[in-house]
Amino acid sequence: MLKLLLHLDVGVPLFKPLLTDTLIFDFQAYELSVVQRAVVGAAAGVERMELGTWDIEAARRANAAIQKGQ
Repeated sequence: MLKLLLHLDVGVPLFKPLLTDTLIFDFQAYELSVVQRAVVGAAAGVERMELGTWDIEAARRANAAIQKGQ
């Protein structure tokens, strides 16, 4: 499943859920387009955004290990 990963200015990664908003079927081209959205506040301090299929629990463990090393 596709996820949105936000890298915040304070150094904390945050996963945001993507909600399916629109499905567009093009029967002539045999294509399906899926529009997904996420809500991110303007004041969230987002440094960078990534789309991917991460294992959230593995990411949390890696982040905890980084925090211990600081």
